[in-house]
Amino acid sequence: MDNKALYEIKKTQEEIRRLAETPKSRGRWAYWKDPMVDFDYWRAIPRSKDTKPFVVDFERQGHAEVLGFSLKEFYTDPYAYVLHSLRILLHKFHTFEDCTPLRKVIVFIPGAGFEKAIFGSAQVITEQDAWVGRDIVIHERADIAALTMPDFHTSGNMPEIINFYEKMREITDDDFTVTFPQWSRSPWGVAWHLRGIDNLLLDYADDPQWVRDFVGFITDVRIHWAEQRAEYLGCGLKVCNIYNDEVLSPVVSPELYRAIILPSEIKLSERFGGVHYWHSCGNVTPFLHDINQIPNLYMSHVSPWTDIRESARVYDPEKTAIEVDLHGHDDVLNASGENQIRHKLESFKRDTKDFHSLIRAAGLEIVHDVKTDLENIQRWIKCAHSVFR
Repeated sequence: MDNKALYEIKKTQEEIRRLAETPKSRGRWAYWKDPMVDFDYWRAIPRSKDTKPFVVDFERQGHAEVLGFSLKEFYTDPYAYVLHSLRILLHKFHTFEDCTPLRKVIVFIPGAGFEKAIFGSAQVITEQDAWVGRDIVIHERADIAALTMPDFHTSGNMPEIINFYEKMREITDDDFTVTFPQWSRSPWGVAWHLRGIDNLLLDYADDPQWVRDFVGFITDVRIHWAEQRAEYLGCGLKVCNIYNDEVLSPVVSPELYRAIILPSEIKLSERFGGVHYWHSCGNVTPFLHDINQIPNLYMSHVSPWTDIRESARVYDPEKTAIEVDLHGHDDVLNASGENQIRHKLESFKRDTKDFHSLIRAAGLEIVHDVKTDLENIQRWIKCAHSVFR
């Protein structure tokens, strides 16, 4: 496949190279400040409070179904990863008239289990996606001082990740960027997956100091790993992202967040010079005041289960931008009609009027059939254009 794939890669790069300079693509940059953290999903901060950009996130599973490729091959063959990443860029640009520019960037995201795999867990790769392995890595409350600090170059999945990345760079033309994965999952989230949530909550009830030390150890591991990553790439540390889907009410209490989780996130912010983007798909309304204590928090995510108005009351619009995620199924793919869609969009526009804010139709996949779901996404885009422009 390599020669055939390489031919398709060269041809697709040339098409992206041409389209990236068109008025359609260049005009979309006007919505955004410098994206700052450019080795992740598109998480740029809006340039103006008056303009509300909107973004369509069609997941890889959906792209694989529409474009006809194997996700197992995608995650295991660097030629397939490069080719289909380029095809996804083109498909998104041609199909979804949102506010995302076309960039000559291949974002290397190995999957949700990436951080856990650094500690030796096997990531589960299926035709649906690359998932977090279900195995427990830390079986007992070990002596924290006896735990081994993972190494960027040699631990867990890292030799494979580095080889994969270097092969993709070899395949790709020099004017295209291949991003190296960043460690995004929060220390609490990694602790959750290494120890298991049931065990971790029992640990907190029995020995909260051990949990505090364990999360502190993972925080130090992340910082050390990021420093080694920066040395490998020949760049300095950048502001970080914190993905916190494991922080959600009522599983996590405000007391637990304040005592165990928040100190680790403050430490990350202080070491990296800020948090570009704080994310949780859960309900974090009870934690908003505490999250707001993180220094240099540039943008915070508001999930479908988090109160938008309360978020707008808590955050300082001069310091923190707001990204609002819709419920992909209820608000986009299965919306009852354009009136429902417009009402949701108008509410967002009103509730975040004082902020640099964007709205994201996230987590979109094929749930009915390709024709129906693409038509429903286009209906949402049409409504977004009418509300925001």
